[in-house]
Amino acid sequence: MPEFACFKITGEVQGVGMRFLISRYAQDNGFKGWVKNASDGSVECCLNCINKEIDEFTSWLKLNFDIQNITAEQIKIDTEFDQFEIKY
Repeated sequence: MPEFACFKITGEVQGVGMRFLISRYAQDNGFKGWVKNASDGSVECCLNCINKEIDEFTSWLKLNFDIQNITAEQIKIDTEFDQFEIKY
């Protein structure tokens, strides 16, 4: 099973192009997974990444967006992803 890091991002995260830019970041860095707006106003995403990459992604988010909080949890996922996708 592939290992993923799943993020929940809060702050000024909707209506600012975050999903598109996260998708571009993921594709530029060879990540697979997904990103979506959550019903509670946060953004959620899962990337196939390891600890160092989690730190780099978190730093990139904080540099580019008005982030209030980011939580990350490493999990194993049964699903295989061929690419990175924006979920609607």
